[in-house]
Amino acid sequence: MAWEVYTFGNGDVLTQIFIAVKGVMSDANYKGLITLVVTLGLFLSFWQAFWEGNKFSIPWKTWLATIMIIGALFTPRTDVIIRDEVKNTQTLVENVPWGLGAFASFFTSVQKSIAKLFDKYFSLPDDLKFTNSGYAFGLTALDTAPESVIMDPYLMATVSSFIAKCTLVEVVAGVKDFNDILTSDDLLSALATTNTAFQSKIYTPSTPSGEWKTCKEVYDYIKAELPNHVTNDVAPYFAKRITGLTGINTYLTTEILNKLGVAGQFFLNTSLTGQKMLEQSVLANAFWKGADLFSLEYGDTAKYSVVSAARKTSFGWGLSAEMAKEFIPLIQQLLEGLILGLFPVMFIISLFPGRMKAIQVYITLLLWLTLWVPAEAIVNLMACSRADEIL
Repeated sequence: MAWEVYTFGNGDVLTQIFIAVKGVMSDANYKGLITLVVTLGLFLSFWQAFWEGNKFSIPWKTWLATIMIIGALFTPRTDVIIRDEVKNTQTLVENVPWGLGAFASFFTSVQKSIAKLFDKYFSLPDDLKFTNSGYAFGLTALDTAPESVIMDPYLMATVSSFIAKCTLVEVVAGVKDFNDILTSDDLLSALATTNTAFQSKIYTPSTPSGEWKTCKEVYDYIKAELPNHVTNDVAPYFAKRITGLTGINTYLTTEILNKLGVAGQFFLNTSLTGQKMLEQSVLANAFWKGADLFSLEYGDTAKYSVVSAARKTSFGWGLSAEMAKEFIPLIQQLLEGLILGLFPVMFIISLFPGRMKAIQVYITLLLWLTLWVPAEAIVNLMACSRADEIL
């Protein structure tokens, strides 16, 4: 039987802690320490019995209790499955001391059940609830998305050149309205052109110096290539940044994008999907690079001033909010790791006389830790509700 241990965003750290605890408690030095402590405990019990008038029932009780603790918490081994409810991962750690597996499974199951019960009656969208996405996921995603950029240098050069030589030229000529572009919820469509009078370059690995094409041809190329680039490169990288995972599969990337879209709908009242929000972001960042190229190309101080001033205007769905969304989960994860990681120390202390106090303290710490996850669910509701009012 494998015990299931639940966590919310701390699965990778807990995996390392369980592996470390297993290694420590299997090490010959640790076993030697157990022998030393048991011997010392028996000596102290005999010493106590001697001074209390030959109450030799004390050593036998000590010995029996020691055997029971070692037999229950140390000797049996079990497998543990660490399930990260936020990152949607599960990791198997084999041959963990039974006591650690049982304690961790019981108390994390209780905290998961209580947190889900709270979330069930909260008014947040399911994808923004703590037990589904972690603390303040929506706000973190919306803060991170605007930092996304085109990762393919050839496509980036193509888009920047198009903006400089086509889009901004049409703005100056009065064909396009600059403010309409800045406030557009769909930049890719806002940049559309049928202009064949002007030209820009398409950069590819086979033509690194660029190939001249009409503005319409370049736009058609960007319209076809950009969504694929966002899906295959930008979105997985965004998902890695959000989750902290090094390996991201298509399913998890899609799930993260869906949650980004839900966050945009809830906080910003936008109908954009997560995919479109990333497209918006990479084009917004490319737009400013194109603006720099435009100013260098044409050297018109007045035009450059207009473009530079526009940097102060945010795109329609942009977010500028900072919250303490990093520290609350960090504290909880730190405490979770410390309390579970100190199991070998607790076990050694429990072999001394007065062992029940040590076990009681450890169980009290686990109970206290259990309250953190429901508390985070409540704070997550408060943070999201207040952010929704502000935004």
